[in-house]
Amino acid sequence: MDRKRWRDLRDNWNRVSEGMTLADAEAIMGFKFDLDSKNAAGRLVYSHHTSDFLPFYLVVNKESGLIVRRHRIRALDEMI
Repeated sequence: MDRKRWRDLRDNWNRVSEGMTLADAEAIMGFKFDLDSKNAAGRLVYSHHTSDFLPFYLVVNKESGLIVRRHRIRALDEMI
């Protein structure tokens, strides 16, 4: 993957924040997230693995439908 693509992924991922909806994050990133798991506390974990296998993870509150956590991807910072 070229540096421009890494930079674009990093910049887009940095625009995704807590309080957004999953649809907002998908629109920013340009790809869909898949449901990985859910727990008794009402949290849903969504992920997407790009073609180079970088994992993007989001945790969404089931009741509100809002992102409550996003996984920081250090590899995006290191690759540039």
